[in-house]
Amino acid sequence: MSKLSVCLIAVGLLALDAAAQPIRVLTLDESRTTVCGSIDFNVLTGNAFAEVRAALDNPANFGSGGTVPRDLEWRPQAPRITREALQGCDIVLLSSEEPLDVCERRALLEFVQAGGGLFSFENNAARTMGRPLGAIPTLSNLSGDGAITDASNPVADGPFGAVSGSLIMSYHLGFVDVGPDGHAFATSSGDYAATFEVGAGRAVLYCDEESFMTIFQSGCAVGQLSAKERALFLNAVAYVAPVGGFQFTGEGACCPADANGDGQVNTIDVLTFLNQWTTEDAFADINGDGAINTQDVLAFLNLWNAGC
Repeated sequence: MSKLSVCLIAVGLLALDAAAQPIRVLTLDESRTTVCGSIDFNVLTGNAFAEVRAALDNPANFGSGGTVPRDLEWRPQAPRITREALQGCDIVLLSSEEPLDVCERRALLEFVQAGGGLFSFENNAARTMGRPLGAIPTLSNLSGDGAITDASNPVADGPFGAVSGSLIMSYHLGFVDVGPDGHAFATSSGDYAATFEVGAGRAVLYCDEESFMTIFQSGCAVGQLSAKERALFLNAVAYVAPVGGFQFTGEGACCPADANGDGQVNTIDVLTFLNQWTTEDAFADINGDGAINTQDVLAFLNLWNAGC
């Protein structure tokens, strides 16, 4: 056997190994997810998303003989999104968690830029990760039922089917502008769902969680899951999943009060933050409410006073 043949076989085996690598999914643990009445919004263990979770676990959908021919593997849940937690993962699924701090949002952006995937499906999706991805979130509720506005978008038209027409909506938020890297595909009184291609990775921000639930409980949720929403959910996961072989190698601690990232907390960080705040840098939104205002200055000063 020639050296060339050996090399070709080796390359082929590497390609097979990469294709066989499961889609590794990270979620946040129960210390960070919401419970309302009898509804537990934890993505991996709660009852809120039991049906779409079962669809992900169905080998006819994700598996060697499935629509997407790669298994899906749930990674141990994490209490925080850190660079270390993201190692060994391909995609992150977020919904109804306690707010992400600045360090978590930075880590997620680095993860996506490196080639990882993010799918956030909750009312606050645009407020949490919109600005890091270049979008501007709405600060008030959107109204009216939804509608697909871009039927060619890979989430509206993906491996699990095409979705068009109207969608039933409950309370939700959305975008003022999806930014240069965003592509909106659903709207009500404003855009509320968009895909993003940032660096080598992809993200989907879908500003509603009830679309992917079947449970109704007064004051907590009105589940709206139908075949349309199920297809959107599965298409979104398929869209953000990187090709087999992806490895995130980011590392290092992060302190929200260390604005310039030099490992120290001092007056230089106050000046750095004020410059970020003046220029409306995405990470000047310290409290994660989607707005950049005086509340963020107060929030940063509290962090700075506490140190790391």
